[in-house]
Amino acid sequence: MKRAIRIATLAGLVLPAWAGCSGILGLEEARLDSSPAEGGPPPTLCDEYCDAALKNCPDTTDQGGPNFTLYFSRAECMATCAVFPEGEEGDERVNTIHCRLRAAQLAVDLNDQKDYCPKAGPGGNGFCGENCDGFCTMARAQCTDAFEELQSELTDENCDEFCAELPDLGGFDIDQDNGNSVQCRIYHASAATLDADTHCLHVADKLDVDRPGGPCHAEPEVDAGQ
Repeated sequence: MKRAIRIATLAGLVLPAWAGCSGILGLEEARLDSSPAEGGPPPTLCDEYCDAALKNCPDTTDQGGPNFTLYFSRAECMATCAVFPEGEEGDERVNTIHCRLRAAQLAVDLNDQKDYCPKAGPGGNGFCGENCDGFCTMARAQCTDAFEELQSELTDENCDEFCAELPDLGGFDIDQDNGNSVQCRIYHASAATLDADTHCLHVADKLDVDRPGGPCHAEPEVDAGQ
């Protein structure tokens, strides 16, 4: 479910259950650096943000470094950007795109990708809102129907309560696509901006012994006395 399968195309892709979710995004890594054509309309705020996020937070594992990547492609970044408020230039500690753009720029300006790339990502990681703020913004925008299928209402208050119960591992990159954590649900909430039918059930997934678990499913605890 990692980088090796990310080049699958979205159209006509058939995968069992939740397997290969990163492939379902259907986006080639070669498209990461694609930007608006020169001579076209002026860049939007989301153009500026995605340019900075994709360029300044790369995967450096081929050089023996960590993976700072926040989005699989420009298309996912742009779709995710569209659900957040723009805010104002210079924003800090608020859940806006201007704040995330600033964090993406600081990642290079301060030569601190480890700290600032997660802050520039969809979660915000305490700098652009708490991770649950980013998660709930995306979940409320894309996934209310999935929560209703699980007989759960996704109000602002309920989303906050749901997210607060999840382990927060800190930081964020696109390798955090499995396991019971806020980060896994941030990953799938962002992916849901392109493919809600597949990823929203993973966003809504929690302990539920009556149905199979997805990639973010919390396995039930086993009572040693039983």
